[in-house]
Amino acid sequence: MQNPFFGQIRGGALGAQNVQRRQLLRPFPQYQQILSVRRPYGDSHYQSFTAR
Repeated sequence: MQNPFFGQIRGGALGAQNVQRRQLLRPFPQYQQILSVRRPYGDSHYQSFTAR
C-alpha cells in the first residue's frame, strides 16, 4: 500500500515508500511496537511491635 507519510518520516515503520495496511490502521502508526519496561524504583518494608 502507498505510504502517505513517505518523505516526512525518515526511518522506522513508515520510512519506506510502501507499507502494510495494518501498520497504517494502528492508533500510532509511526511506532512498530510499544514496550512497557518498568524497573523497580522503590522498596517497602513494614515492621510492627505491640507491647503491654
